[in-house]
Amino acid sequence: MARQDRAATGRNRPPLKTVAAGLIGNVIEWYDWFCYGLLASIFAEQIFPSSVPINAILAAFAAYAVGFFVRPVASIILSPFADRHGRRGLMALSVGLMGAASLLLAVTPTYAAVGILSPVILLVARLLQGISAAGEYQSSASYVIENAPQHRRGFVSGLFNATSGLAILAATVSASLVTGLIPEGPLQSWGWRLPFFFGALLSLFGFYLRRSIPESEVFEEIEDKKEVVHSPVRSVFRRHPLQMLQVAAIQFVGVPYYLWSTFLPTYAHLVGGMELSEALLGNTIGLIVYVLVLPLVGHLSDRHGRKPFLIGGAIGLVVLVYPCILMLTHPSFLVYLAASLIGWLLLSTIEALSPVVGVELLPASVRVSGVGIPYQISTAALAGTAPFVASWFISIDHPSLIAGYVLLVMVIAGGIYLTIPETRDRVLNEAEEPAA
Repeated sequence: MARQDRAATGRNRPPLKTVAAGLIGNVIEWYDWFCYGLLASIFAEQIFPSSVPINAILAAFAAYAVGFFVRPVASIILSPFADRHGRRGLMALSVGLMGAASLLLAVTPTYAAVGILSPVILLVARLLQGISAAGEYQSSASYVIENAPQHRRGFVSGLFNATSGLAILAATVSASLVTGLIPEGPLQSWGWRLPFFFGALLSLFGFYLRRSIPESEVFEEIEDKKEVVHSPVRSVFRRHPLQMLQVAAIQFVGVPYYLWSTFLPTYAHLVGGMELSEALLGNTIGLIVYVLVLPLVGHLSDRHGRKPFLIGGAIGLVVLVYPCILMLTHPSFLVYLAASLIGWLLLSTIEALSPVVGVELLPASVRVSGVGIPYQISTAALAGTAPFVASWFISIDHPSLIAGYVLLVMVIAGGIYLTIPETRDRVLNEAEEPAA
Protein backbone atom coordinates (compact mmCIF):
# COMPACT_ATOMS: atom_id res chain seq x y z
CA MET A 1 0.00 0.00 0.00
CA ALA A 2 1.38 3.45 -0.92
CA ARG A 3 2.25 5.83 1.85
CA GLN A 4 -0.45 8.26 0.81
CA ASP A 5 -3.02 5.50 0.93
CA ARG A 6 -1.93 4.62 4.44
CA ALA A 7 -2.23 8.25 5.42
CA ALA A 8 -5.78 8.33 4.13
CA THR A 9 -6.78 5.34 6.23
CA GLY A 10 -4.89 6.46 9.34
CA ARG A 11 -5.01 2.88 10.68
CA ASN A 12 -1.41 1.72 10.49
CA ARG A 13 0.03 3.87 13.27
CA PRO A 14 0.20 2.50 16.84
CA PRO A 15 -1.91 5.24 18.50
CA LEU A 16 -0.70 4.83 22.08
CA LYS A 17 2.96 4.89 21.09
CA THR A 18 2.65 7.90 18.78
CA VAL A 19 0.68 9.86 21.38
CA ALA A 20 3.13 8.92 24.15
CA ALA A 21 6.11 9.91 21.99
CA GLY A 22 4.52 13.26 21.27
CA LEU A 23 3.50 13.97 24.86
CA ILE A 24 6.71 12.98 26.64
CA GLY A 25 8.70 15.96 25.39
CA ASN A 26 6.06 18.39 26.61
CA VAL A 27 6.19 16.74 30.04
CA ILE A 28 9.99 16.96 30.26
CA GLU A 29 10.10 20.55 29.02
CA TRP A 30 7.68 21.84 31.64
CA TYR A 31 9.16 19.63 34.36
CA ASP A 32 12.65 21.04 33.78
CA TRP A 33 11.51 24.65 33.63
CA PHE A 34 9.51 24.48 36.85
CA CYS A 35 12.15 22.46 38.72
CA TYR A 36 14.59 25.27 38.00
CA GLY A 37 12.17 27.91 39.24
CA LEU A 38 11.25 25.98 42.39
CA LEU A 39 14.85 25.11 43.34
CA ALA A 40 16.65 28.30 42.27
CA SER A 41 16.63 29.78 45.78
CA ILE A 42 18.48 26.68 47.05
CA PHE A 43 21.31 26.45 44.52
CA ALA A 44 21.63 30.18 43.71
CA GLU A 45 24.34 30.94 46.25
CA GLN A 46 26.33 27.87 45.19
CA ILE A 47 26.54 29.17 41.61
CA PHE A 48 26.21 32.96 42.07
CA PRO A 49 27.83 33.74 45.45
CA SER A 50 26.98 37.13 46.90
CA SER A 51 27.12 38.86 50.26
CA VAL A 52 23.49 39.78 49.67
CA PRO A 53 21.43 36.55 49.24
CA ILE A 54 18.72 38.20 47.13
CA ASN A 55 21.34 39.16 44.54
CA ALA A 56 22.24 35.50 44.07
CA ILE A 57 18.57 34.63 43.54
CA LEU A 58 18.15 37.49 41.09
CA ALA A 59 21.17 36.24 39.12
CA ALA A 60 19.69 32.73 39.02
CA PHE A 61 16.40 34.05 37.69
CA ALA A 62 18.21 36.24 35.16
CA ALA A 63 19.74 33.03 33.81
CA TYR A 64 16.24 31.54 33.87
CA ALA A 65 14.99 34.39 31.68
CA VAL A 66 17.70 33.70 29.10
CA GLY A 67 15.93 30.44 28.31
CA PHE A 68 12.82 32.38 27.34
CA PHE A 69 14.51 34.99 25.19
CA VAL A 70 16.51 32.53 23.10
CA ARG A 71 13.36 30.67 22.07
CA PRO A 72 12.10 32.92 19.22
CA VAL A 73 15.47 33.00 17.46
CA ALA A 74 16.03 29.28 17.93
CA SER A 75 12.51 28.58 16.65
CA ILE A 76 13.23 30.40 13.38
CA ILE A 77 16.28 28.17 12.95
CA LEU A 78 14.77 24.85 14.06
CA SER A 79 11.14 24.91 12.84
CA PRO A 80 11.97 24.79 9.10
CA PHE A 81 13.86 21.54 9.70
CA ALA A 82 10.58 19.79 10.56
CA ASP A 83 8.83 21.28 7.53
CA ARG A 84 11.60 20.16 5.19
CA HIS A 85 12.66 16.84 6.70
CA GLY A 86 9.83 15.64 8.94
CA ARG A 87 8.49 16.11 12.44
CA ARG A 88 10.19 13.11 14.04
CA GLY A 89 13.77 14.37 13.62
CA LEU A 90 13.12 17.70 15.37
CA MET A 91 11.17 15.93 18.11
CA ALA A 92 14.13 13.64 18.79
CA LEU A 93 16.58 16.56 18.71
CA SER A 94 14.46 18.61 21.11
CA VAL A 95 14.12 15.88 23.72
CA GLY A 96 17.84 15.05 23.36
CA LEU A 97 18.75 18.68 24.06
CA MET A 98 16.44 18.66 27.06
CA GLY A 99 18.31 15.70 28.48
CA ALA A 100 21.69 17.33 27.85
CA ALA A 101 20.53 20.54 29.57
CA SER A 102 19.13 18.65 32.58
CA LEU A 103 22.32 16.62 32.96
CA LEU A 104 24.47 19.73 32.67
CA LEU A 105 22.43 21.44 35.39
CA ALA A 106 22.69 18.36 37.59
CA VAL A 107 26.50 18.28 37.37
CA THR A 108 27.20 22.03 37.37
CA PRO A 109 30.13 22.57 39.74
CA THR A 110 29.92 25.22 42.43
CA TYR A 111 31.57 28.63 42.18
CA ALA A 112 33.88 27.62 45.01
CA ALA A 113 35.16 24.71 42.90
CA VAL A 114 35.67 26.28 39.47
CA GLY A 115 35.04 30.00 39.87
CA ILE A 116 33.40 31.95 37.04
CA LEU A 117 33.09 28.76 35.00
CA SER A 118 30.25 27.66 37.30
CA PRO A 119 27.69 30.32 36.25
CA VAL A 120 28.88 29.99 32.66
CA ILE A 121 28.05 26.27 32.67
CA LEU A 122 24.64 26.96 34.20
CA LEU A 123 23.98 29.63 31.59
CA VAL A 124 24.87 27.18 28.81
CA ALA A 125 22.42 24.69 30.32
CA ARG A 126 19.68 27.33 30.29
CA LEU A 127 20.49 28.17 26.67
CA LEU A 128 20.16 24.49 25.78
CA GLN A 129 16.83 24.32 27.61
CA GLY A 130 15.60 27.35 25.68
CA ILE A 131 16.75 25.91 22.35
CA SER A 132 15.12 22.57 23.08
CA ALA A 133 11.85 24.28 24.02
CA ALA A 134 12.06 26.32 20.81
CA GLY A 135 11.61 23.18 18.73
CA GLU A 136 9.42 21.08 21.00
CA TYR A 137 5.90 22.48 21.05
CA GLN A 138 5.28 22.96 17.34
CA SER A 139 6.90 19.70 16.20
CA SER A 140 5.27 17.44 18.77
CA ALA A 141 1.86 19.14 18.55
CA SER A 142 1.92 18.81 14.76
CA TYR A 143 2.98 15.16 14.97
CA VAL A 144 0.39 14.11 17.55
CA ILE A 145 -2.54 15.94 15.95
CA GLU A 146 -1.62 14.95 12.39
CA ASN A 147 -1.72 11.30 13.49
CA ALA A 148 -4.97 11.63 15.46
CA PRO A 149 -8.35 10.65 13.98
CA GLN A 150 -10.17 13.76 12.74
CA HIS A 151 -13.04 13.33 15.21
CA ARG A 152 -10.55 13.08 18.14
CA ARG A 153 -8.13 15.89 17.32
CA GLY A 154 -9.58 18.24 19.92
CA PHE A 155 -9.43 15.58 22.62
CA VAL A 156 -5.79 14.81 21.77
CA SER A 157 -5.03 18.55 21.83
CA GLY A 158 -6.50 18.87 25.32
CA LEU A 159 -4.52 15.83 26.43
CA PHE A 160 -1.37 17.39 24.95
CA ASN A 161 -1.65 20.55 27.02
CA ALA A 162 -2.76 18.61 30.11
CA THR A 163 0.76 17.20 30.21
CA SER A 164 2.10 20.65 31.09
CA GLY A 165 -0.07 20.66 34.21
CA LEU A 166 1.04 17.15 35.09
CA ALA A 167 4.66 18.21 34.64
CA ILE A 168 4.20 21.19 36.97
CA LEU A 169 2.70 18.86 39.57
CA ALA A 170 5.61 16.43 39.10
CA ALA A 171 8.13 19.26 39.49
CA THR A 172 6.36 20.45 42.64
CA VAL A 173 6.40 16.94 44.10
CA SER A 174 10.09 16.48 43.22
CA ALA A 175 11.04 19.80 44.80
CA SER A 176 8.94 19.02 47.87
CA LEU A 177 10.56 15.61 48.31
CA VAL A 178 14.16 16.78 48.10
CA THR A 179 13.57 19.83 50.29
CA GLY A 180 11.54 17.86 52.82
CA LEU A 181 13.67 14.72 53.09
CA ILE A 182 17.25 15.98 52.67
CA PRO A 183 18.90 18.10 55.42
CA GLU A 184 19.91 21.65 54.52
CA GLY A 185 23.64 21.04 54.10
CA PRO A 186 23.38 18.03 51.75
CA LEU A 187 20.42 19.69 50.03
CA GLN A 188 22.52 22.68 49.01
CA SER A 189 25.51 20.60 47.92
CA TRP A 190 23.86 17.72 46.02
CA GLY A 191 20.20 17.23 46.95
CA TRP A 192 18.86 19.91 44.59
CA ARG A 193 20.54 18.11 41.69
CA LEU A 194 18.45 14.93 41.96
CA PRO A 195 15.32 16.23 40.14
CA PHE A 196 17.52 17.26 37.20
CA PHE A 197 19.14 13.82 37.07
CA PHE A 198 15.63 12.38 36.89
CA GLY A 199 14.79 14.77 34.04
CA ALA A 200 17.89 13.64 32.16
CA LEU A 201 16.93 9.97 32.53
CA LEU A 202 13.39 10.71 31.38
CA SER A 203 14.80 12.53 28.35
CA LEU A 204 16.91 9.50 27.46
CA PHE A 205 13.77 7.36 27.42
CA GLY A 206 11.98 10.03 25.39
CA PHE A 207 14.79 10.09 22.83
CA TYR A 208 14.60 6.31 22.46
CA LEU A 209 10.82 6.46 22.10
CA ARG A 210 10.89 9.18 19.47
CA ARG A 211 13.59 7.48 17.41
CA SER A 212 11.46 4.34 17.23
CA ILE A 213 8.22 5.88 15.92
CA PRO A 214 7.28 6.34 12.25
CA GLU A 215 7.23 9.74 10.57
CA SER A 216 4.00 11.75 10.51
CA GLU A 217 1.64 10.41 7.85
CA VAL A 218 0.81 13.92 6.72
CA PHE A 219 4.46 14.79 6.13
CA GLU A 220 5.02 11.52 4.27
CA GLU A 221 2.14 12.37 1.96
CA ILE A 222 3.33 15.86 1.04
CA GLU A 223 6.84 14.45 0.60
CA ASP A 224 5.53 11.77 -1.78
CA LYS A 225 3.67 14.45 -3.73
CA LYS A 226 6.86 16.57 -3.82
CA GLU A 227 5.04 19.43 -2.11
CA VAL A 228 7.73 20.07 0.52
CA VAL A 229 8.55 23.78 0.77
CA HIS A 230 12.30 24.41 0.95
CA SER A 231 12.01 27.95 2.39
CA PRO A 232 9.11 27.52 4.84
CA VAL A 233 9.89 30.59 6.95
CA ARG A 234 9.89 32.94 3.97
CA SER A 235 6.80 31.25 2.56
CA VAL A 236 4.78 31.38 5.76
CA PHE A 237 5.59 35.05 6.41
CA ARG A 238 4.70 35.98 2.85
CA ARG A 239 1.57 33.87 2.38
CA HIS A 240 0.14 33.29 5.87
CA PRO A 241 0.69 36.37 8.06
CA LEU A 242 -2.92 36.41 9.32
CA GLN A 243 -2.73 32.79 10.44
CA MET A 244 0.53 33.51 12.27
CA LEU A 245 -1.10 36.47 14.02
CA GLN A 246 -3.99 34.23 15.02
CA VAL A 247 -1.62 31.59 16.43
CA ALA A 248 0.21 34.30 18.38
CA ALA A 249 -3.08 35.65 19.75
CA ILE A 250 -4.07 32.22 21.04
CA GLN A 251 -0.85 32.27 23.07
CA PHE A 252 -1.81 35.61 24.67
CA VAL A 253 -3.60 33.41 27.20
CA GLY A 254 -0.10 32.68 28.49
CA VAL A 255 -0.33 35.94 30.48
CA PRO A 256 -3.15 34.78 32.77
CA TYR A 257 -1.78 31.21 32.63
CA TYR A 258 1.61 32.17 34.06
CA LEU A 259 -0.04 34.43 36.63
CA TRP A 260 -2.33 31.63 37.79
CA SER A 261 0.37 28.96 37.73
CA THR A 262 3.26 30.87 39.32
CA PHE A 263 2.14 34.21 40.78
CA LEU A 264 -1.34 33.73 42.27
CA PRO A 265 -0.13 32.23 45.59
CA THR A 266 2.48 34.98 45.98
CA TYR A 267 -0.12 37.68 45.27
CA ALA A 268 -2.57 36.26 47.83
CA HIS A 269 0.25 36.08 50.37
CA LEU A 270 1.68 39.56 49.75
CA VAL A 271 -1.54 41.50 49.18
CA GLY A 272 -4.17 39.48 51.03
CA GLY A 273 -2.04 38.28 53.93
CA MET A 274 -2.92 34.64 53.29
CA GLU A 275 -0.63 31.87 54.50
CA LEU A 276 1.57 30.88 51.57
CA SER A 277 1.15 27.16 52.30
CA GLU A 278 -2.64 27.48 52.04
CA ALA A 279 -2.38 29.44 48.81
CA LEU A 280 -0.07 26.81 47.30
CA LEU A 281 -2.51 24.06 48.30
CA GLY A 282 -5.40 25.94 46.70
CA ASN A 283 -3.43 26.45 43.52
CA THR A 284 -2.50 22.76 43.40
CA ILE A 285 -6.17 21.79 43.63
CA GLY A 286 -7.00 24.26 40.85
CA LEU A 287 -4.22 22.87 38.69
CA ILE A 288 -5.49 19.30 39.16
CA VAL A 289 -8.97 20.39 38.04
CA TYR A 290 -7.43 22.16 35.05
CA VAL A 291 -5.58 19.00 33.98
CA LEU A 292 -8.77 16.95 34.19
CA VAL A 293 -10.91 19.49 32.32
CA LEU A 294 -8.58 20.07 29.35
CA PRO A 295 -9.32 16.78 27.52
CA LEU A 296 -13.04 17.28 28.20
CA VAL A 297 -12.98 20.72 26.56
CA GLY A 298 -11.08 19.25 23.63
CA HIS A 299 -13.68 16.48 23.30
CA LEU A 300 -16.54 18.99 23.35
CA SER A 301 -14.80 21.04 20.66
CA ASP A 302 -14.73 17.92 18.46
CA ARG A 303 -18.51 17.96 18.64
CA HIS A 304 -19.34 21.67 18.73
CA GLY A 305 -16.35 23.41 17.11
CA ARG A 306 -13.29 25.28 18.34
CA LYS A 307 -14.36 28.91 17.96
CA PRO A 308 -17.14 29.04 20.60
CA PHE A 309 -14.69 27.92 23.29
CA LEU A 310 -11.98 30.38 22.25
CA ILE A 311 -14.34 33.34 22.26
CA GLY A 312 -16.18 32.18 25.39
CA GLY A 313 -12.92 31.78 27.29
CA ALA A 314 -11.70 35.24 26.25
CA ILE A 315 -14.98 36.87 27.29
CA GLY A 316 -14.96 35.00 30.59
CA LEU A 317 -11.43 36.15 31.41
CA VAL A 318 -12.23 39.75 30.47
CA VAL A 319 -15.33 39.79 32.67
CA LEU A 320 -14.07 37.81 35.66
CA VAL A 321 -10.35 38.53 36.00
CA TYR A 322 -10.86 41.66 38.11
CA PRO A 323 -13.35 40.01 40.50
CA CYS A 324 -10.95 37.07 40.85
CA ILE A 325 -7.99 39.33 41.65
CA LEU A 326 -10.17 41.29 44.10
CA MET A 327 -11.14 38.05 45.85
CA LEU A 328 -7.49 37.41 46.63
CA THR A 329 -7.37 40.38 49.00
CA HIS A 330 -9.40 38.30 51.48
CA PRO A 331 -7.25 35.82 53.47
CA SER A 332 -9.75 32.97 53.19
CA PHE A 333 -8.82 29.58 51.78
CA LEU A 334 -12.27 28.96 50.30
CA VAL A 335 -12.35 32.39 48.64
CA TYR A 336 -8.86 31.79 47.23
CA LEU A 337 -9.86 28.33 46.00
CA ALA A 338 -12.92 29.79 44.24
CA ALA A 339 -10.78 32.42 42.48
CA SER A 340 -8.22 29.79 41.52
CA LEU A 341 -10.84 27.40 40.11
CA ILE A 342 -12.61 30.14 38.12
CA GLY A 343 -9.35 31.13 36.49
CA TRP A 344 -8.22 27.58 35.71
CA LEU A 345 -11.60 26.65 34.21
CA LEU A 346 -11.60 29.71 31.96
CA LEU A 347 -8.00 29.09 30.95
CA SER A 348 -8.87 25.51 29.99
CA THR A 349 -11.32 26.65 27.29
CA ILE A 350 -8.45 28.26 25.35
CA GLU A 351 -5.46 26.19 26.43
CA ALA A 352 -7.16 22.92 25.45
CA LEU A 353 -7.44 24.12 21.86
CA SER A 354 -4.25 26.10 21.30
CA PRO A 355 -2.34 23.12 19.79
CA VAL A 356 -5.13 21.89 17.51
CA VAL A 357 -6.25 25.28 16.22
CA GLY A 358 -2.68 26.23 15.31
CA VAL A 359 -2.18 22.94 13.47
CA GLU A 360 -5.53 23.25 11.68
CA LEU A 361 -4.93 26.87 10.65
CA LEU A 362 -1.65 26.27 8.79
CA PRO A 363 -1.10 24.14 5.67
CA ALA A 364 1.04 21.04 6.10
CA SER A 365 4.02 22.30 4.11
CA VAL A 366 4.71 25.25 6.47
CA ARG A 367 2.83 24.09 9.56
CA VAL A 368 5.69 23.70 12.03
CA SER A 369 7.21 27.07 11.14
CA GLY A 370 3.82 28.77 11.05
CA VAL A 371 2.91 27.49 14.50
CA GLY A 372 6.32 27.57 16.15
CA ILE A 373 7.57 31.07 15.36
CA PRO A 374 4.52 33.07 16.57
CA TYR A 375 4.10 30.70 19.54
CA GLN A 376 7.65 31.26 20.74
CA ILE A 377 7.60 35.02 20.14
CA SER A 378 4.31 35.41 22.00
CA THR A 379 5.49 33.20 24.85
CA ALA A 380 8.78 35.06 25.30
CA ALA A 381 7.29 38.55 24.99
CA LEU A 382 4.11 38.14 27.05
CA ALA A 383 3.88 34.89 29.00
CA GLY A 384 7.48 34.79 30.20
CA THR A 385 7.38 38.38 31.43
CA ALA A 386 3.94 38.20 33.11
CA PRO A 387 5.18 37.42 36.67
CA PHE A 388 7.75 40.24 36.44
CA VAL A 389 5.11 42.73 35.26
CA ALA A 390 2.77 41.64 38.06
CA SER A 391 5.56 42.01 40.65
CA TRP A 392 6.31 45.51 39.34
CA PHE A 393 2.67 46.57 39.70
CA ILE A 394 2.78 45.46 43.33
CA SER A 395 6.08 47.26 43.92
CA ILE A 396 4.53 50.57 42.81
CA ASP A 397 1.48 49.95 45.05
CA HIS A 398 -0.95 49.39 42.19
CA PRO A 399 -1.79 45.67 42.37
CA SER A 400 -5.16 46.28 40.71
CA LEU A 401 -3.27 47.03 37.48
CA ILE A 402 -2.56 43.29 37.21
CA ALA A 403 -6.22 42.70 36.39
CA GLY A 404 -6.16 45.61 33.96
CA TYR A 405 -3.13 44.16 32.20
CA VAL A 406 -4.78 40.75 31.78
CA LEU A 407 -8.01 42.41 30.67
CA LEU A 408 -6.23 44.46 27.99
CA VAL A 409 -4.32 41.44 26.67
CA MET A 410 -7.45 39.28 26.49
CA VAL A 411 -9.55 42.01 24.83
CA ILE A 412 -6.96 42.18 22.05
CA ALA A 413 -6.82 38.38 21.88
CA GLY A 414 -10.61 38.08 21.77
CA GLY A 415 -10.81 40.54 18.90
CA ILE A 416 -8.35 38.44 16.91
CA TYR A 417 -10.25 35.25 17.81
CA LEU A 418 -13.24 36.67 15.94
CA THR A 419 -11.20 36.52 12.73
CA ILE A 420 -10.38 32.81 13.16
CA PRO A 421 -12.52 30.54 10.95
CA GLU A 422 -13.96 27.33 12.35
CA THR A 423 -11.20 24.76 11.83
CA ARG A 424 -12.70 21.55 13.20
CA ASP A 425 -13.30 20.00 9.76
CA ARG A 426 -10.03 21.06 8.15
CA VAL A 427 -8.08 18.43 6.18
CA LEU A 428 -4.53 18.36 7.51
CA ASN A 429 -2.70 16.91 4.52
CA GLU A 430 -3.26 19.90 2.26
CA ALA A 431 0.01 21.54 1.28
CA GLU A 432 -1.67 24.87 0.60
CA GLU A 433 -3.88 26.78 2.97
CA PRO A 434 -7.51 25.59 2.91
CA ALA A 435 -10.22 28.08 2.13
CA ALA A 436 -11.62 29.84 5.20
